[in-house]
Amino acid sequence: MFRSTYRKFAVFAHFEPPAPRRTGLALVAAAAALTLAAPQAGAVVSGLSLPAPTGGGYAVGCAYVLTATVTYQPETVHFRDLTEERSLPSADSVDYKATSRWTPTVTGSHLLAAYSGTPRPSLTKYLTVEVTGTGIDTGTSCASLPR
Repeated sequence: MFRSTYRKFAVFAHFEPPAPRRTGLALVAAAAALTLAAPQAGAVVSGLSLPAPTGGGYAVGCAYVLTATVTYQPETVHFRDLTEERSLPSADSVDYKATSRWTPTVTGSHLLAAYSGTPRPSLTKYLTVEVTGTGIDTGTSCASLPR
């Protein structure tokens, strides 16, 4: 009985596991390949712009197109009017840009924001806009009403 047990152990004693060095290199190579192939997370909104208004200034009741620039594709961008405390339509980026319509409802200074993912001050772009009057959105332009 002792000999058969010894033989079993003798068989296992000759088993050689793969060299740790080769296994380690293979794991490093696989991790690097996965990292390079994975989509980039945490894209940053790198810019936020609004075209200059026609007719003198931004007006309540007229729609304007906000444009956010992102660092990675594709990315969903969220827009907010922090002054009015409301969300604007979110949009997916195309050619590193995402757009949303903004129609102010009150005059005064507006703080607009764009971010991707969870809103964090360091990764959010802000734009301050002064809304000075009231207008009628004609679909292609804004007709300012007299004050």
